[in-house]
Amino acid sequence: MAWSERTPAVYADAPKLRRLALMTTGFVLFQLLFGAIYRHTGMMLHVHFLGAVLVFVHVLLLFKRVRKTVAADPWLTKSVTLLVGLLFVQIGLGIYTWQRPSIPDATAHVAVGALMLAAASVISLQTFRRVQA
Repeated sequence: MAWSERTPAVYADAPKLRRLALMTTGFVLFQLLFGAIYRHTGMMLHVHFLGAVLVFVHVLLLFKRVRKTVAADPWLTKSVTLLVGLLFVQIGLGIYTWQRPSIPDATAHVAVGALMLAAASVISLQTFRRVQA
C-alpha cells in the first residue's frame, strides 16, 4: 500500500498492533524524560535503566507484531525495521556515553532518542491510518 492510498488493510489483530505501537511510543517518551532527569541531576539511574529495558522489549515486540500481522505492508515493515536499527544504535551510544561521558556523545545519544520517538510516533499514527480491524 503506497503512502497516498487511503484504503486501510483489514487485519484481525489491528487493535493489539495499535495498542503496542502506542505503548512503545509512550515508553520512548518516558525514557527521554528520565534520561534528561538523570543527565541533569545524576539521580534516578535505576529508573533510566528500567526505561531502557522497557523500550528495548517493546520495540522488539512491535517489530515481531508488525512482521506477524501486517507483513504485506512494506511501509510499516520498513518503518519498524528502521526503529529497531535506531534502537541498536541508541544502545551502542548509551554504553559508549556512559563509559566515556562527553558532550558530543551525549548529544548524539539524545538525538537518536528523539529520532526513535519520531519514528515510533509515526508508526503509531500509521497503524490507525493503514490498518483496520
